[in-house]
Amino acid sequence: LVERLHTSNHATEQRIAQMKELKARAELEGCTFSPQISAKAKQSARHTTHIWERSREALKKKQEAIDELRKKKEEEENRILAKASPTKARSKEAQENWSRRQQQLQESRLRRQEERKMQLEEDEECTFRPELNQKSLKIFRQFRQTSEKPHER
Repeated sequence: LVERLHTSNHATEQRIAQMKELKARAELEGCTFSPQISAKAKQSARHTTHIWERSREALKKKQEAIDELRKKKEEEENRILAKASPTKARSKEAQENWSRRQQQLQESRLRRQEERKMQLEEDEECTFRPELNQKSLKIFRQFRQTSEKPHER
């Protein structure tokens, strides 16, 4: 009996799948539009990456170029300072340390501000204040005055 029901169910599922496939083919039968795309466009479409990946790569290349320019400028300054007196080199180093520290402090402030902002947004989202009618408030007050536990009611 179980085998017979199982076989019958399996056959029914196959018929349903065939019917769905026939219906889908019938719907697509009237669709005849086929766009004319050049071979170059087809080739370019195959090798296209997502926009976020391309923008991430472009940003990475831009940052690398900026870093390279900074490095060259710093090397040039160091070369010039090496020719100058040692006092100027120490002064430049102290100034760089100070500016680096100021930048770290600024980044820390911005990070804290962002964390506060996110916390405020979370707090605003998580506010549930039900509106209670007078009868519900009266029941609550009476319940609070008794020593009865909620699950004992």
